[in-house]
Formats: sequence, C-alpha cells, structure tokens
Amino acid sequence: MSRSEVIRILKGNLARIDATVAKMSMHEHRFFVKCVDALERTSDDPVWRMRASMYANECAEIRRMLRIILASRYALEHVISVLESEHSGRAVWESSEILAALRKRLSMIIPEVSYLLGVARDKLLQGEIPVQGDAGRVDAILAEADGYADERMKDKPDLPSVRGERG
Repeated sequence: MSRSEVIRILKGNLARIDATVAKMSMHEHRFFVKCVDALERTSDDPVWRMRASMYANECAEIRRMLRIILASRYALEHVISVLESEHSGRAVWESSEILAALRKRLSMIIPEVSYLLGVARDKLLQGEIPVQGDAGRVDAILAEADGYADERMKDKPDLPSVRGERG
C-alpha cells in the first residue's frame, strides 16, 4: 500500500474524530445545562442535588474523553504532516509509534477509529522500512498534543460545585 493511501485512511479518521468531538461536545453541553438547572432547584427538593451530582459526573467523564480525543486529533494531524513532508525511515518509525499510542488511547472511546489506526499503521509498516528514531521525540509529540488538548478544555466553563450539606 502506498503512503498516499495510508494518508487517505488517516484523513478519514480525522473526519470521524471531528464528528465525534462535535457530538460529544453537544452531549457535554446538555449535561452541563442540566446540572446548573438541577442546582437551581436544590432548595425545593433534595433529589435535585443528587441529580445535579449525576449530571456533573457525566459532564466530567465526557470532558475526560473529549480531552483524550482532542489530543489524539492533534497528534494524528502531526503524523499526517510528517508522512506528507518527510520520506525517511525515521518518519515512518515515528509515525507508526504515534499511531500505536493513539490506537491504545482511543480503543475504548472510538473503537472504529482505533481499529483503522491499527490498519493504517500495519499498511505503513508493510510498505516502507522503518528506521528506529528517538523515542523521546515520540513522547514529546504526544505530550505536546496533551498540552494542546488541555488548552482547548480550558475554554469550557468550570463545573459547579455539587457538594451537599448533611444534617
């Protein structure tokens, strides 16, 4: 399989990731609004405090997944850029290592994308001979992707505090 076919598979995964981010962002926003609404009703009914806590927990879990997905997207963009611009064995090795890490990260969140990243990695390694590069560089790229995702998640409003008074 040619490098251009691998890049095509990876770009298709970017589209899947973008669709998932949009869907999950809407879902997260809906839970956030429900949480705030439930907290506004807590003085009327103690059940609303439990509901607010449930909505806040769901919102936090979705945000955790969104952070992983956004970091993976950024790293995937890097892989595509490297494969499009560099034609060395080190670029193949670095890209394959990043794809392996992304596949693991996304396996429980977006299984289809995880599987296709594995397919793309296998095809890339079949078509070209990797030359081992610097593992520290791969770690640095993934850390940079995590930092990017953290910055994007800072745009989200803080979850309200749901701690209840016990009497």
